[in-house]
Amino acid sequence: MQTDAAIDKNTVLLLDAATLPSGFAVPPGWKAALDDGATIIVHGASPEQKPLLANLAGKPVEMTVHPYAMWEGRGYRNGFTWLTPGLSHIELYWKDYDGSDGAAAQVEQLKYKIEDLNRWSVSANGAIEHVFPGALVEIPVGKGHLIVDNIRWETANKKAGHDGIACRLGHDDRT
Repeated sequence: MQTDAAIDKNTVLLLDAATLPSGFAVPPGWKAALDDGATIIVHGASPEQKPLLANLAGKPVEMTVHPYAMWEGRGYRNGFTWLTPGLSHIELYWKDYDGSDGAAAQVEQLKYKIEDLNRWSVSANGAIEHVFPGALVEIPVGKGHLIVDNIRWETANKKAGHDGIACRLGHDDRT
């Protein structure tokens, strides 16, 4: 979708934050559409885009590095929500298996991290955290939803991507 497109209360808009021009300003009508019931999903937002997210949310939006080092390379689905059907904890665990029977201590050891699940953790007052730590966050805006999806679904690392995520997103290039 074009970044200057008009949207209404029935719109579901996916914005790839990496493709947005520097200093991208929210087009007129987007905030009103959110208030009326639109859904805007921003994928891969970075701290430079905090003003954009705050403008859409109508409140401050924070972005930090992982709050806990032990969560690098993994995430936790907070129950079964409308944004997480079919999403397993396995898909959010981007660490190598150490080969032990219990493997319980490996979750806290950074040396097993394959790569980051998300580079930035997102939070805002009143936000719903669907995947901890701040990897998939929903910010209610009036009747609408601002969703910040910072999970790195597009990773090229098959060990991290579990080779099934690309299928879910419609990019199944397996032969």
